[in-house]
Amino acid sequence: FNRVIGNDPSNEDAFKEKISALRSQYYFDDAKRTIDKALKRLSDNPKILNEYGWWYADQGRYDEAIEQFEKVLN
Repeated sequence: FNRVIGNDPSNEDAFKEKISALRSQYYFDDAKRTIDKALKRLSDNPKILNEYGWWYADQGRYDEAIEQFEKVLN
């Protein structure tokens, strides 16, 4: 993922997949840092913003997850 992102810093799919992989391995701090980094480059990107929702959900923070998903839909 890092190589692809390094070559194409606007590759939303590479960011999304990296974040998803980090979340699936319970590396929540790393996933959050990657989300923040992606949003600096791809502000308001719905795919990346949805990853915030999943990041919350994976930690059992369902109210925050729902709030995040609703933001993306609006």
